[in-house]
Amino acid sequence: MKVFIAITVLLTGHAQAKSADSTRKRIRGPPCMASGERVKNIRNNKEVTSASGVFSDSVCDQFCDQFFSACKPANPFLTKPVARGGGRQLVETAEEPLPRVDDLSMVEDAMEDCHRTCMLWPRPESPDDYSNVDQSQDIRAIYGQSLSLSGFGGDTFWCRQRHLDLVGDPDSAAFHCYHASATGGSICRDSLVNDYTPYESLRHGQPTRRRLGNCNVALDDIVAECTDSGVTGDNLGLVLQMLPSTIEIIFLSGNDINDLEEDIFLDNLVNPSIVQAIYLNDCNLQTLHPNSLNGLPDLKVFDASGNQVSLLPGDFLKGKTELLQFSMWGNSFSGAIPQDIFRDTKKLERMMLYANDWDEIPDGTFKGLTKLEIMSWAGCNFGDDSFSDDVFDDLISLQFFDFIDGNPGLTTIKKRWFEGRMGRSLIRLAMWGSPSLAVIEEGVFDNLQSLEMVNLHGTKITSIDDMSQILSKPNFEILTLG
Repeated sequence: MKVFIAITVLLTGHAQAKSADSTRKRIRGPPCMASGERVKNIRNNKEVTSASGVFSDSVCDQFCDQFFSACKPANPFLTKPVARGGGRQLVETAEEPLPRVDDLSMVEDAMEDCHRTCMLWPRPESPDDYSNVDQSQDIRAIYGQSLSLSGFGGDTFWCRQRHLDLVGDPDSAAFHCYHASATGGSICRDSLVNDYTPYESLRHGQPTRRRLGNCNVALDDIVAECTDSGVTGDNLGLVLQMLPSTIEIIFLSGNDINDLEEDIFLDNLVNPSIVQAIYLNDCNLQTLHPNSLNGLPDLKVFDASGNQVSLLPGDFLKGKTELLQFSMWGNSFSGAIPQDIFRDTKKLERMMLYANDWDEIPDGTFKGLTKLEIMSWAGCNFGDDSFSDDVFDDLISLQFFDFIDGNPGLTTIKKRWFEGRMGRSLIRLAMWGSPSLAVIEEGVFDNLQSLEMVNLHGTKITSIDDMSQILSKPNFEILTLG
């Protein structure tokens, strides 16, 4: 028997009023710029104007129709202007409760907001169609096999469309609708570089782009978009040499690079020390050198997801003290995570290493990662003996704890994982699709006062002995079981 409970924002569209003291941000969307509106250049306050009708209206019409049909609520797209970059968010107070979905005028407003926001999500290239994906497949089959991943990473339209296409029943809606919303949830979003995600900077720069060799450069030559542009391992050095000295964000996804050589950025970029984000998704990448990222002291985002890398050098992130996001999901890693890989990355916020064959997390792997907010280990090979009970102790800022679709999978959710300061910031506990998961230790939820979502469908857990220990959480919204 399956139990599905959805409280407030995501699936019911009914937000309960809270006291002014409990005011909190529900949805933080990307900076919105309607077609023809003006957006400030994020570097020097010059103003540029977006081209009218950059994206096809019909694409967003279809997306928004599908969202409101599959996910139901209007709330994620009913937004209010805020100061940050023209962005929009939902705020709920006792004086201003979130609107009910059964108010038709609100639904119309939500559709308008959805369409406007959708038109601003970057679409680097058209990926494969996920609308007919077999939901019975494991997560690696769904996300990784023979599928173009360019454009799936981070804050893009395609990432949200992918998750929307995976909604097939209330349980899957409870998980995937969150990632198809304005914020992108934990998956369809990136860490911020100078107050914007790299994809937001790419979007803002479109009206000013110019061609330079294999790449388009934009936003006062800060962003280089070299996606699917014929870059190979043989000519990568030359492509990098042609980029201006002002480049901070480099998109290289969808090329055929194979090997990331030693000092490749240090030896070829004019000014590697200012580079803050590099994307190498779906590049048929097979080999990383321990010193591939030498000369990039300010690197904040590194994403090489959807490749065939089998070995992660233990020193690959050496000296990357400014790194906020490390994404290499959908590669060919196996065995133990290198114990010292995160030794220097104490500012890390996002760790996306799912859809690999990891089977062990050594003691000390997460030591000092007190700022980590998101980690996802979906589709990995962890079992009950894969890590010690105290391995998560330093993760005091963690908001998303995702151990989904494991093989062989964990059998027990342990109280010890969330003791001390570790569990106090946790928003989502997601361990769905793990058929061996059968036990929740008593007291698991005691320390999880910020908890909003528990996703346990596709497991042996069909009930919780004391439901009040979850439902009493002040911000709790979604529970799936069995």
